[in-house]
Amino acid sequence: MYFGKLRDIASNELKNGISDVVITVPGWYTDIQRRALLDAAQIAGLNCLRLINDSTAVALGYGITKSDLPEPENPRHVVFVDVGHSSMSVSVVAFSKGQLTVKSTAYDRHVGGRDIDYALLRHFATEFKEKYKIDVLSNPKAIFRLSAGCDRVKKVLSANAEAPLNVESIMNDVDVHSRLTRDEYEQLISGVLDRIEAPLQQALAESGLSIEQIDAVELVGGC
Repeated sequence: MYFGKLRDIASNELKNGISDVVITVPGWYTDIQRRALLDAAQIAGLNCLRLINDSTAVALGYGITKSDLPEPENPRHVVFVDVGHSSMSVSVVAFSKGQLTVKSTAYDRHVGGRDIDYALLRHFATEFKEKYKIDVLSNPKAIFRLSAGCDRVKKVLSANAEAPLNVESIMNDVDVHSRLTRDEYEQLISGVLDRIEAPLQQALAESGLSIEQIDAVELVGGC
């Protein structure tokens, strides 16, 4: 069903039928999981040309348009940090003219943007329980409204030292207001940030490279 929906969306966007596809998967997927994806694609009427790891797909997307890559004897080393909704991966890739080599990959399958969102949600829910005498976590609609507000706060704090939070009629016709500084934000998500370091260190160690040999770090992913 999911592949069928993706097929229809792509067909509508491209104004053309879709049959051949390349599917990316997390590097930790087992053979059974990969075969299940191939079967699902076939059921959706798609011809899967290849399954590739998502870290390899990211590297291909980065390097395919580069015209200034060095000679093979002196490759450019790039670290890709891919933080998604519920997992993260780190890959160290060597680029040279006409080729790329994935030197190492590391993962944390259970940390991502949802952990940041939940930390903010719990913080504001606790504040509003004391300030407005409402239990946001007891009401699914209120949780959805507060989650949307937390997402806006995150984006504002990406470029500002402080961000407001305003949610109208969050529940029981109550309007809520608050503010969050970047320092407070970083303290709230310190546990998440601490977990991000381990895959970085692991990928660097397994690549056999030093930090001085890394030419660039690229951040990707839905988070």
